[in-house]
Amino acid sequence: MNKKDNIMLWRVFCCVGVFITHLALSVGVHGSFKVITDFGGKIAVYFFFAISGYLAFSRYLPDESPVSYWKKRLLRIVPLYGILICYYFVAHTFFFKDVPTDPYRLGWLRYIFFISDDVPAQDNFWRNLGMTWTICWFMLFYLLMPLLHRVINSLRRALLFCACAYMVFFLKDMLFGEWMSALKGLFFFSVGIAVYFAVKEHKENLLIFLFAWATFFFVIQGANNELTGIVLFGILLVATGDLKLKEGSFKKTVAAIDRYSFEIYLLQGVIFNDIVWNVMSVKNITNPVAIVLVAVIGTAVCAVAIHELLRVLIYDRLRKERA
Repeated sequence: MNKKDNIMLWRVFCCVGVFITHLALSVGVHGSFKVITDFGGKIAVYFFFAISGYLAFSRYLPDESPVSYWKKRLLRIVPLYGILICYYFVAHTFFFKDVPTDPYRLGWLRYIFFISDDVPAQDNFWRNLGMTWTICWFMLFYLLMPLLHRVINSLRRALLFCACAYMVFFLKDMLFGEWMSALKGLFFFSVGIAVYFAVKEHKENLLIFLFAWATFFFVIQGANNELTGIVLFGILLVATGDLKLKEGSFKKTVAAIDRYSFEIYLLQGVIFNDIVWNVMSVKNITNPVAIVLVAVIGTAVCAVAIHELLRVLIYDRLRKERA
């Protein structure tokens, strides 16, 4: 299936936005410019969920079994994620030696079973090690995806799911406290699902109208920025549906970053947490140029190397077997 240019562009926008947020934090950006750079960490990361909701429905095969779907999702996520968790276990257990006590005695099982953000954690180490908290949200959505695909088959049902998912988001803390935080992510995925059906049924104007009113609602309510941001992003996703990037260096650059976007998104956690914020900080290396070079080059090299390694070892072989 060919990638739509707007999906590719927005995914790169989100990936770069998250990276710039962490980079700005590393070099001590402050003032009004910090407000801009914080956008990636506070809002753009949620756009990934909407994009995934859209792609999940657009790529789900009509007669695909749940087991087949889950296998494909696991094969896409687990190899890279597994490498990261193995690295963090070795690095923090034997080298950094900073593994805290988990009051629930789950420890690394939190990451092995994708429940790091569903079980309360007193220390961020057990909730968001290496910026991996979103994997928990993705895996819950993919687990429910076969059921959602069976139940949601029109824009009307997609909008009903948006409303239900928002109620879950609104009531989650009241019902579950600090438990099951991944349930809040369903609302962000629902925005992408609604966009998919609006485009499919040629009802883009209707969805833009409804999301515009939803934006007003969230602004009036003084809602969290991610709620206002996600419905605005839904409008942007619809409005750019027919976007075509001109062939040339810009499109090639966007396509290249998009190809490695998943690796960039996850591997930057290693570079920022363990090298920039740990090793370089301990050695008092605060030169902004040095930090930028280490962050950019380190993330790029790791992302390309791991992506190509997994492609050769796993994905190319799978394609040959299916062919």
